[in-house]
Amino acid sequence: MQGLLEERAGSDVFRGESRVLLKSKVGVGYVALDPVFDASKTVLEVVNVGAGGGYPERRLFTSRVCAALPEVLKPLLGGRGEGALVLCNSWEMLRVVAKEVGPVLESLGWEVRVQGSTGVRPLVERHIGAVESGGRSVLLGTQSLAEGLDLPGALCMHVVLVSLPFASNSSPLESALEEVLGSRYFEDRALQEVAIKLVQMTGRLVRSPSDWGRITMLDHRLQTKGYGKKLRARLPAYEWKVSNWSQKLAHVQPKAYESREPLPLRTGWPGSRKESHGKRPLDKKAGRGVKRNATKDGSGDLF
Repeated sequence: MQGLLEERAGSDVFRGESRVLLKSKVGVGYVALDPVFDASKTVLEVVNVGAGGGYPERRLFTSRVCAALPEVLKPLLGGRGEGALVLCNSWEMLRVVAKEVGPVLESLGWEVRVQGSTGVRPLVERHIGAVESGGRSVLLGTQSLAEGLDLPGALCMHVVLVSLPFASNSSPLESALEEVLGSRYFEDRALQEVAIKLVQMTGRLVRSPSDWGRITMLDHRLQTKGYGKKLRARLPAYEWKVSNWSQKLAHVQPKAYESREPLPLRTGWPGSRKESHGKRPLDKKAGRGVKRNATKDGSGDLF
């Protein structure tokens, strides 16, 4: 593959940094091409909720995310049809957000659709139908919902990333890699994986040359940590904005959440159905179940 790419594009377009970025993923480098779309029309805002997504502040962070989301998700197109996508880093976080924030968003005029309530395909089809009919629809999901999701134009005007998509070290694969790589694990493995996922997740917004909108990151580590600068360098040239909501949310205190409760699928939510307890929601098109308590996307030690 590498020989073919070099033949097509010339070896001078390969960058050492970029090769490292994907080395752990596919074992080869990739071609660094000029951007196809104009990212400068999109705002990427980091909102500091006064707590980070890391383990020590996790409960406070979760409570403040739930308090901030209804205000973060303000419509961008006025009374016209509009879609939004909220991506959580785990199924546990998704359950909490769906239960705590879903009814509030409904009261503000959003139709709420939750990953795991039905197959991904019908979920997305109902989202598209709602927006094309002039409604406002928000998809709540985990980072796996960002894989292959194509919602151009008004179908997705706002992507909200709840936290940096670090993999849980409770994953057997990550534990083994951490043992093998030792002190190099964070820089050579964890950070590279997060960079790839961030590009993929933010890329759900701009799907055509005319697309624009807003990306909101609720984990201030993208801005405040030293490694955040390296992650930002991997992203397209979005318009950058930083907001501090720590004082606005100072009254919000940590709350204990039940991490294993089923998704709160109320009958009034369009496209919802009762979840079968103890069974995996099935994506019939893909022919495989979606794990309810997966640890790869950070669920292992969330609460």
